[in-house]
Formats: sequence, C-alpha cells, structure tokens
Amino acid sequence: DSVPGVSGGTVAFVLGFYDKFINSLNTLISRKKDKKSSISFLIKLGIGWVIGMAIASLILSNLFETHIYQVSSLFIGFIIFAIPLIIKEETQNIEGEYKTVIFKIIGIIIVSAITYRK
Repeated sequence: DSVPGVSGGTVAFVLGFYDKFINSLNTLISRKKDKKSSISFLIKLGIGWVIGMAIASLILSNLFETHIYQVSSLFIGFIIFAIPLIIKEETQNIEGEYKTVIFKIIGIIIVSAITYRK
C-alpha cells in the first residue's frame, strides 16, 4: 500500500491469500462458526501489514527521494509481471462471460478519457 500504483489487493492475489482474506471477512459478517480462525488470520495479516507498511514507508521514502527512476522502474516491472499471473489464474472465471464485454469496453473508454484528458 505504500507504493504508488501497486494495489494491496493485487499483491494479495499474486501471493495467493486474497481468497482466504475475502472469505475471512465474509465469515466475520455472517453467522458462520469459523470466526476464531478468521479473526486469527486477520490479526496476523493486520500485524504484518502494519510492520510492512512502517518498514516500507521508512525505506521507500528515502529510495524515492534518491533513486526515483530506478525504484519506479522496478515497481512498473512488478506490475507488468503480475498481469500474466492474474490472467492465468482468472482465465477459467472469465470464459463464457461475453455478455459483459460492452461494459468492459465502456469502462476502458471512461478510464482512458479520464487519464488522457487535458
């Protein structure tokens, strides 16, 4: 979360714990019996997030000030590397979803228009 352009959700997905995170949140708000294990997982994840955020903020703030282009290039590389992983993981979920293509195209056009607006 401390790196511009790198989503915490994307990192969770690439590292393989996104589904467990979402299921743990779902367990907390529903009336399921596995709340203890969900709370335990979320506490561990929260502690890791706080520690990681503190360390990343201290280290990355200095690196961004001194080596902005190298660090930015590194994280752009991470983002590009993650795209094939996400496509590979989600291919089976998006097969047969041709009904939503028009909405995807509209979304791409809107995001592009907002991004490239002068």
